[in-house]
Amino acid sequence: QQIFTAAVSPGGAPQLVTWTVIGGTANGSVDNTGRYIAPATMPASNTVTIRATSVSTPVFGEATVTLKPLPNSILVTTGASFPGPSQVALFANIQFTATIDPPDAPQQVFWTIDWNGSSQGSGNATVGNIGATGQYFAPTTLPTPSQIYVRARSQVAGAVTDDYLVELIAPPPTSFQVS
Repeated sequence: QQIFTAAVSPGGAPQLVTWTVIGGTANGSVDNTGRYIAPATMPASNTVTIRATSVSTPVFGEATVTLKPLPNSILVTTGASFPGPSQVALFANIQFTATIDPPDAPQQVFWTIDWNGSSQGSGNATVGNIGATGQYFAPTTLPTPSQIYVRARSQVAGAVTDDYLVELIAPPPTSFQVS
């Protein structure tokens, strides 16, 4: 939805307007406060015109809104591998990317971590943390179980998600002390 406002000129003129969506309900609806609601299905054109007409004279103004399709799928990947799983060593970090389909749908996602059957939000000391950009930082100690799922959820279609399996592993030793 989007809120439109109208100002009739000159400022002393009556400010009451009626709102209409050019092309009818196939292009959405607008109420008497200027609140536009997009249609449930994409219209023939993704550009919709909203008209405010003065109630006292046949003067009108128009604004346009460009509609975007809703996401229908997400694919979570890393720059280093195909879709899941990845092994990530303690103390390490890895960048995740979410690709939303269709490509012209809004691409913003929320990142969360699932572990042991429950959401951990953006993370904690046990499972590591993931930032708003998809950068994951592994914990410093190995949790049990050691598998987590990094989840991307569409910000505009919350039911559209994808999970990426991460196996947390202890880093290999780099030196030994023998005495």
